[in-house]
Amino acid sequence: MKGEIQFSVDDLVKISNALSVPLGSLLDDYTYVCSHPMELLAIDNMSREEGYKYSVKLAHDIFKQAGRAANSKFTAICKSLPIISYYYYKWLMKFAHLKWLYFNTGFTRPGPFSEIESPDEYRDLKDDYIEAFDTIRRLVFIVDGDMIRNFTRELLFFRKMGYITPQEILFVLDDLQDMLATIEEICRKGYSSTSGQEIQVFYSDISLYNDIYLVESSKFNLGIFYAQGFNPILHKEPQTFEVIRGWVESSLRCSNPICGTGEGERRIFFEKQYRLLDEFRNNLSWSDLMGIR
Repeated sequence: MKGEIQFSVDDLVKISNALSVPLGSLLDDYTYVCSHPMELLAIDNMSREEGYKYSVKLAHDIFKQAGRAANSKFTAICKSLPIISYYYYKWLMKFAHLKWLYFNTGFTRPGPFSEIESPDEYRDLKDDYIEAFDTIRRLVFIVDGDMIRNFTRELLFFRKMGYITPQEILFVLDDLQDMLATIEEICRKGYSSTSGQEIQVFYSDISLYNDIYLVESSKFNLGIFYAQGFNPILHKEPQTFEVIRGWVESSLRCSNPICGTGEGERRIFFEKQYRLLDEFRNNLSWSDLMGIR
């Protein structure tokens, strides 16, 4: 804690979990901690709302600045699904909102899950955010080999908490199936038909921790570490960035490509994800699902 020993990113995650303290408090510069910039939602507390709008604008500016620079690159380590992709799916977006509410607003009981919506001003921010993200030409994603199982565990947690109904879970799963098909198509081509971005996807059999994003360009380098509490710590400091980049590069070396080449690996990976999705859907309590199929 006194800074006499240099911790790795993995060490910091374990210490944060063991002591139940924010990951940012273990780092030298805690001033970069802000509300989560990756999901948009309506909340009552004005200070939180303003902080959220600021963080979304901050992420937009980061992506826009990187996109204008030469050799811009975005690298993400994702325990389940890349958060950026939620924006294109109604029910996945609602679920992202629910998670943000749970981790950031301290609510005890949200309104109906199906009625979670973003106000117009947040939708506009979201559109600007996506447009800025699409300016980054090269994207690399490292996903957990059990990304669907990790996602369905989150669904099950919120189901047991009573925050989402079985019928609503089915809507989320339908979106999830569509997203898997889109990711599979991207992996065949090696680029996004929508944005034209060059995209590489790898999977790791090593269990991943929280999400880590790196934004790199000829102008600047930035590491975004997603800690527990669904909030990011943003770092531009060279030393911190190099530690995080080293962790990402190590994960990349231990991962298997499923994008552009490696047809066998790709087929095995997606067969597993579809199977996990079908198993979860089929294992939902039949008594809960009576009358809604």
